[in-house]
Amino acid sequence: HHPRWAVAYKVASDVKPSVVRSIEWSVGRTGVLTPVAVIEPVELAGAVVERVTLHNLATLSELMCGPGSHVMVTRRGGVIPHIEDVTIKKAFKEPVVCPSCAESVVRQNRVLVHMFDIGACRAWSVAKVNHWLKSIGVDGFGETTLTKHAVWTINDLYTSALTVTLWEHLKKV
Repeated sequence: HHPRWAVAYKVASDVKPSVVRSIEWSVGRTGVLTPVAVIEPVELAGAVVERVTLHNLATLSELMCGPGSHVMVTRRGGVIPHIEDVTIKKAFKEPVVCPSCAESVVRQNRVLVHMFDIGACRAWSVAKVNHWLKSIGVDGFGETTLTKHAVWTINDLYTSALTVTLWEHLKKV
């Protein structure tokens, strides 16, 4: 499985400076809000990076990475954008409502979660359906496509214009 004689050489990835334009909050399938730093575009490993996940509220708080912060960005493993360091720290505003549905959110340990009826949140609904599609092996249906066709629940898959496309895909699998 892991040959003892093999050697893995790690090459240091490029690290470039950028400035945080804003912090956006996305809603995942579990109802947790995830901060995403929107940065000045920077080219790293052949790709232009403009968005970097900040993982959770605790990571954002530790970094103190608000709008206007100067950051050092890299692509971990040559793929995942990551903020290595914050050279000039700026404060950020912790949201009190969901950016998608305007329901109240509350801090629980290291994360922000919906406080009341999460079923009313469209972003959460779409993330949940998207996760379900991926778990059964259906690729090619992202959150943009699901939102465009008003697919908020798994039942909506059977009543939307995506139904034919979905069944054609499942026949191939």
